[in-house]
Amino acid sequence: MSNLNIFLSIDFSKGGAKLKRKLHKSISITGNVCHQSVQVIGDPEEAVTFPSDIGTIGFVILHNLSDTDRISVGRTPGVYTMKISPGSFCLFELFSGTTFYALADTGNCDMEKIIIEV
Repeated sequence: MSNLNIFLSIDFSKGGAKLKRKLHKSISITGNVCHQSVQVIGDPEEAVTFPSDIGTIGFVILHNLSDTDRISVGRTPGVYTMKISPGSFCLFELFSGTTFYALADTGNCDMEKIIIEV
């Protein structure tokens, strides 16, 4: 059994408001496959693809490599629950199913995918 370690550090200060926080989570995993690739996301929407050798998808990182376009992401075609700004990323745990969809705002965008089997 291996561990997956996730770290988050945030330091915000503006107009007198301040926030500084560090979080860490260590997760025991039994899977032994991880995958990193880049998928071109365009308009119309596309299913985000996963390699077939990953048994149970656990954690997903999506990184928008575009300098100008946002990427919308959702679990149902045409319904988007988050947007990833240019250069930004998101991390989430996928509990059920493996299908979700992505749509670029105006043109084709490269989106890096990192998938970790649990």
